[in-house]
Amino acid sequence: MTSPICFYCRQIKWLIVNYKAVKLFFISSLIKMLLVLLVGSLNAIAPAASVFFLLSYASVNLACLALELASAPNFRPTFKYFTWYTCGLGLVGCMVMCFLISPIYTSIAVIILLVLAIVLHFRAVPAEWGSISQALIFHQVRKYLLMLDPRKAHVKYWRPQMLLMVAQPRQCCELIDFINDIKKGGLYVIGHVKIGKLDDYPKDPIIEESKKWMSLIDHLKVKAFVEVTLSDSVSDGMLHLVRLSGLGGMKPNTVCFGFYDASKPMDSLPKTKQKRKRFFNGNENGSYVSVEGNFNDIRRDFDPKLLCGTEYVKMIKDAIKLQKNVCVFRHFNQLNKTSIFESKGNLYIDVWPVNMFRPETASFFDNACLFMLQLACILNMVPGWKSKTYLRVFLCLNAQTDNTLEKEQKLDAYLRELRILAKIQIITWDHLFQHLPELQSRDYENAHMQQYHTVSDNFIREMNQLIKSYSSRTTVSFLYLPQPPSAVEQQKDYLQKLEMLSESLPPTVFIHGLHPVTSTTL
Repeated sequence: MTSPICFYCRQIKWLIVNYKAVKLFFISSLIKMLLVLLVGSLNAIAPAASVFFLLSYASVNLACLALELASAPNFRPTFKYFTWYTCGLGLVGCMVMCFLISPIYTSIAVIILLVLAIVLHFRAVPAEWGSISQALIFHQVRKYLLMLDPRKAHVKYWRPQMLLMVAQPRQCCELIDFINDIKKGGLYVIGHVKIGKLDDYPKDPIIEESKKWMSLIDHLKVKAFVEVTLSDSVSDGMLHLVRLSGLGGMKPNTVCFGFYDASKPMDSLPKTKQKRKRFFNGNENGSYVSVEGNFNDIRRDFDPKLLCGTEYVKMIKDAIKLQKNVCVFRHFNQLNKTSIFESKGNLYIDVWPVNMFRPETASFFDNACLFMLQLACILNMVPGWKSKTYLRVFLCLNAQTDNTLEKEQKLDAYLRELRILAKIQIITWDHLFQHLPELQSRDYENAHMQQYHTVSDNFIREMNQLIKSYSSRTTVSFLYLPQPPSAVEQQKDYLQKLEMLSESLPPTVFIHGLHPVTSTTL
């Protein structure tokens, strides 16, 4: 048993260590006592004191009720008759008594209590305090995720759920921000593959790596989750992320890649707007939150890439094999949203719903074309983009064989049925057919999604020039992403033609869609 002398010694030691806190307590108590004496009437003080005491009891009941509703495992009250309705009864009883004693004092006290709660919410709460709001959010999110049954999903309520594969965040900040605009309230996951083996590290390196990526999310102010994995190769890591990202009914349905080319890497992280810490959470000198030191410098021209072109094409093919839509982005380091939103005159979001590798299918709209229209329409609905840009759909026709008026009216009726407001731009491309072999008549089902079909380089170059001639006022172009070839010797040619097709264009998105994403019903 501890002796009284030891007990008093510990008390004296505590007072010495916490001298400033004890001093502040006595000063505040003295001020309160002086204020009470200045009032001069205990009857005037009694209602206010009673209201504050009752509010403190009400706060305790509210905290216990919240902990009980959150099912926190560490909340284990020893009171035999404790239940959630005793907390609720105590909370209601205290508040009723407060208003019966003095409605004025109660209203003032509740306002003070709310102000203190807001200050504590915005202030950096010490980790040892914890936050009941996080426990309640976890409980509710888990419950609603279980209710979100993917088997009951309907195309009418479809929304893009993006997984963006990022190798080096310093050179794709504009792309991260752009996908944040087109997710339309859907799931947004930023995925990264760290090359290596767990045996090479004393502990899991992903733990510290994830913290750096989360600081990047805060810095860029995007609503996204981060998934980082460790793998022997980028392609294997991508498969891990595609299969395991998300939870329950919230799983990515679209995989996004940057473009694979030999362009010089550009560091865009220093150009992004810094996020200043909030007033209550800031440090004394009000410095900015810096994340530039968290990531390595960008790759130099003579440094080797982490993956080769064939592995990159294999990643696209694997994503399609896993039944995911695919988006490939190029030239998004040129995207300047500030200049777009401040520009004068008409700017366009262009959609080219035609497979350039199979021009004979230009008159048919498949799921990839509809997916292109859907994403372009979503972008045009985003504030800022909506007021400055117009949607433009290109209809490629052969003037000698196609009925221009009939095709235009048919496309216009189809867009109206989809409730997509867009301008139809008629393009005649007869002069390009000289670069193609003689086209044989075939039905669309036989032509679509067959083995890799190549076209001449001259046709691709002429098509690039045609697109470029209409892109002077274009902010973003949406192009069709053909099915990748299976043969390894054809994959290099496939990548070269995509590069040739998008050369010197504004920010360009290649899209390959697999599933219906549009609905004509309300």
